[in-house]
Amino acid sequence: MKTILAFILLQLSVSALALTYKDRPYDNSDWHKIYEKHNITVYSHKPKNSALVVFKAVGVLNAPLGPILGNLREVEKTIEWAPNMSEKTLLKNHSDVEAITYNDNDLPWPVTDRDLVLTNKLFLDEEEGYLIVETRSVEFPGAPIKKDRVRAVIEYGTMAFRPVDEKNTWVELIILVDPKGSIPKWLVNIMQQKMPYDFLKSLEKRSNEFSPEQLPGITDLEKRLRKILEKKMAHKE
Repeated sequence: MKTILAFILLQLSVSALALTYKDRPYDNSDWHKIYEKHNITVYSHKPKNSALVVFKAVGVLNAPLGPILGNLREVEKTIEWAPNMSEKTLLKNHSDVEAITYNDNDLPWPVTDRDLVLTNKLFLDEEEGYLIVETRSVEFPGAPIKKDRVRAVIEYGTMAFRPVDEKNTWVELIILVDPKGSIPKWLVNIMQQKMPYDFLKSLEKRSNEFSPEQLPGITDLEKRLRKILEKKMAHKE
């Protein structure tokens, strides 16, 4: 359904807003490594009382942070690079760093295609020094309703970013998707194993090929992040 400085960065934990990762669901859970490929390691976790698996992908994208953030924010152009996405529409633009979007995703026959209505917001974790995109499903009046689609749900989604250097970016993606419908949950878990890797590598490729003009709100957060990281490195020296 449709990614000595590098070592230090990989050892630090991620947090968002006033929370630490230990306060957030899944982040301190028992993760099982599924596979590792091209600088990305994918893990799974089976929550209690759920037949669905949470997936986590951690690694370094060989692309600068700026283009990565810019491509994630260019809503309508996402279909040019995101796997299996046939439509992505901006439903409501709250600010440079927050929006509600509609996704239409193609699934292989004979599975019915899925769509999603999502809220997406970019945060700066000033304490730990990460940018985090939080994504989850929401109800939104006026969102497209297609009779030949099943409305899927992202119950939990975060992407955390931090520059390793000017050409590489550390990333951690955690996501729990319920496709709804009648697909057996065991099959859903198998189908979704490739999703985090495919998405991050597609984002990496796109960000090396195209660098959109960054919105002022995102530029401000990135500058603040880099100042925080400079101070952290200065304290370690």
